[in-house]
Amino acid sequence: MNTRTINSINPRLTQLVTGAMLVFSAAAIAAPPGSGVTPPAPDETEVNDTWSQRDVLTGSDGCRWERTYLGHLGEYDPNQPDTAVCVTTFELGCDASNDDGNGFGGTNQWARFGGSAALFIEPALGFPGDWAPIPRIAVSGKGSYIGTSPVAAMHNQVGRFEMYVEFYNSSGNFISREVYEGELTGGDSEVFFHNIPVPPTTRDFDVIVNPLAEEFGDVDFYEIEGLRPLSDYVVTVRGLNHRNPGWAQLDTILTQWSLAAAVPAFQNDDICNTPGCYNPGSRLVCRTNSQGRLIVSVTGWDDFDNDGLSDSQGYRHRATGGYYLHVRYTCNLGCADIDGNCTVDFSDLNELLDRWGETCDQ
Repeated sequence: MNTRTINSINPRLTQLVTGAMLVFSAAAIAAPPGSGVTPPAPDETEVNDTWSQRDVLTGSDGCRWERTYLGHLGEYDPNQPDTAVCVTTFELGCDASNDDGNGFGGTNQWARFGGSAALFIEPALGFPGDWAPIPRIAVSGKGSYIGTSPVAAMHNQVGRFEMYVEFYNSSGNFISREVYEGELTGGDSEVFFHNIPVPPTTRDFDVIVNPLAEEFGDVDFYEIEGLRPLSDYVVTVRGLNHRNPGWAQLDTILTQWSLAAAVPAFQNDDICNTPGCYNPGSRLVCRTNSQGRLIVSVTGWDDFDNDGLSDSQGYRHRATGGYYLHVRYTCNLGCADIDGNCTVDFSDLNELLDRWGETCDQ
């Protein structure tokens, strides 16, 4: 068995831990709320997953207007199963089984949301390149598949799940993955996956069951109205990934859309992603139409076409968590417009003389 670590499975696979909603401010992302603290409800109203389903938010045509709206990537469905997995490669029973996950260096982080993971499974016979298809992988509810027993116990778990089978070569390098979906229906129900194809150079493979399938792949569309016509607004998205053990920053993609048709106009992935600077939030300067409206969408990396799927991997994008959508009007007059009416005139000069010696902080 090679010595690759849990974290080498997939850099984004470590973002798999659920958490509570965050408290945000316009200036910074707050820490997770303390015990007994009720976080604010998002301004968005699901389902707002497409251009035609967009939420309408109220803005203002005030000269120095700005506002922060709260959103959440991830449509949590409490009707999700706590899973167990049984992998059969040669024996009649389970060559490998797992109930609550054993990832992240033995910290059992996956157990927090009921996931299952069977890692570093090698061929029962043969060498790399000698694999036949995997005969069977079974998924059932918590408490099934104790040891090598392939018998599903009564569990009464109900709901959908996703299963990823990921293949690695003898150097521990990722080759490819197969993605499957299934649904448990209570009782001792289980779902079987047969004859799963294996790439020729496979040395070992991982099986990861994600019971929160609906949490992944969310896209949020917004129309903000009541703004100044044909004017520029800075739109910024920042958030935290609830399912990352360290509450890492939410990796988002922000898109501005045409109001005449559902086509993207401009798009931003990272606010900053250069040496010494990393900010996976998103920011755009968006111009309103003649009615003072703009449409934007928020999705996760790397869903550049806003369909909820990772463009490079094919599974639902894994960005889940609370975020703020900050919208600010750019006057373009800088500190000269002291009284904030978007006009530089004698009233600004009088204000300047009255405030001589103060620091301009716009």
